[in-house]
Amino acid sequence: MILFLAGSVYGQINQFYDKVLGLEQELGCTADWVLQTGNFGVYPDPGKISSSMRAHGGAGDFAKLYINQQGLPRKTLMVAGKHEDHEWLNRKVSANDLQLLPNLTLLLNGYKTHIGEMDEDRTVVGLGKAYSRKTYRYGRGASKRRHGHYTRNEVEKACSQGPTDILLLHEPPKGFGDAEGTDRICYALRPNLVLHNKSTTKNRQSISTGGILVSLGEGDITVVHWHDKGYDFLPKP
Repeated sequence: MILFLAGSVYGQINQFYDKVLGLEQELGCTADWVLQTGNFGVYPDPGKISSSMRAHGGAGDFAKLYINQQGLPRKTLMVAGKHEDHEWLNRKVSANDLQLLPNLTLLLNGYKTHIGEMDEDRTVVGLGKAYSRKTYRYGRGASKRRHGHYTRNEVEKACSQGPTDILLLHEPPKGFGDAEGTDRICYALRPNLVLHNKSTTKNRQSISTGGILVSLGEGDITVVHWHDKGYDFLPKP
């Protein structure tokens, strides 16, 4: 199974998938799944975009894709980032509708899902949104902003999911950032890969729980070939 691991898109969705398709051609492979670490730019109403979205070129492509119900060229699983319309996402979750576009699925905070088929099946647990000390410790904060923060209950839910292959985060694990609870999830799940959204660098390094931490900056794509003996990063050295 070929996985494309991706950082922030900031609504430049068409440009991003052009890059995916170009990288496929370069490597001679096809992405079975794209795993995206948040800041995809989910704004069905362009009037609600954040200031960071404006700084990254405006509303981007999501609204047009959503109106036309145009699907993405590759199956994509995402966690919510800081820069999404969280009120709209909450309404989708309340309606039990996690398909945001054809081929774009939201992974709920604290939940586990399966990707791949049969012997290639792999598990993914997600924790998206941003860390806020007030929201995490005390359950309070500015009401609108709180929609974009993960909670202690969501961390507890993630910790209960058991061993998993991939942990899909928005914030870096604590120790590499200040996001409380993320380190607890790593210790509880012992994932093989931990992905997170880091705005300035891309790197891979071993972590104390035995897996590999993959840091993905804006526009970054890391390619993994997952097989019956483990996984390799592509292209191989």
